[in-house]
Amino acid sequence: MSRGILLAFGNDIDGGNGRVTILDLRGRRPSLTTLADGLAEPVSGAVRDGQVIVVESLFGILFGKRGGQATEPFAQRSIALPAPPAEAAVTGTAF
Repeated sequence: MSRGILLAFGNDIDGGNGRVTILDLRGRRPSLTTLADGLAEPVSGAVRDGQVIVVESLFGILFGKRGGQATEPFAQRSIALPAPPAEAAVTGTAF
C-alpha cells in the first residue's frame, strides 16, 4: 500500500465472519473501509497488481464445529483493490 494506509485481517475462528479492512491514517480522522467480509479466517496477505492475495487459515473448519470439511490447512483468494488516489499508488509490498 502506501504511507499511512494499512490492511487489517480480521479473523473469525468459527468461520464466515472474517474480513479485510483498509485503514487510512492520512487524514485528521482515521477511516475504515471493508474490502471483503464473510471470509473464513484471513490471517495475512500481499498486495500485487491491484489485488490483495489473502491467505485464509482453515483451522476452524479442520478442527472446529465444521471439522473435516477442508482438505488443506490454508486457502488463498485474490480480491481487487479499489482504485487508489494518485498519492496512494499500490506497490508489491507484503504485509
